[in-house]
Amino acid sequence: MQHEHHEHRSNRTNEYIKLFIILGIVILLGYLTRDFTSLADSLMAWFFLIFGSFKLLGYKMFTATFPDYDLISKFFPPYAKFYPFLEIIFGFFFLGQLALPSSLLIALVIITQASTLFGILRLKSKMRQYECACLGSVVKLPLSTISLLENISMIILAILSLTL
Repeated sequence: MQHEHHEHRSNRTNEYIKLFIILGIVILLGYLTRDFTSLADSLMAWFFLIFGSFKLLGYKMFTATFPDYDLISKFFPPYAKFYPFLEIIFGFFFLGQLALPSSLLIALVIITQASTLFGILRLKSKMRQYECACLGSVVKLPLSTISLLENISMIILAILSLTL
């Protein structure tokens, strides 16, 4: 029994290591490409491009679990199928400063991130363990404080992007 507990902890540690490596890459790419866009826009671009791509790698799992904690896809299931593509589209718009008015893009980001944030808060109050689908099947972690921080960070970056 103790061996299984140690193995579970080791697997969880490995999953967190993968998550922090991915976040490190996002931050590094955001910093390196900040000359082309603002730092907030660049960080959001790489976050959306990388996280959206990972969702596509675990597409079936993502589309099955995302409605558990995202309010929009809970009430409109096709949204879960489109969401990884939406993230990638957001990423290219932020990175390329494409013609979409920035205030509209920022509003869309805030709405999509808030939908997930409120869904996570709702589930955390139910005391049931849910798996986070934020990186598809690449990183397997439960919804946690990290999931909350991820969504709050994106909302803060979006607001900063509007004000800078």
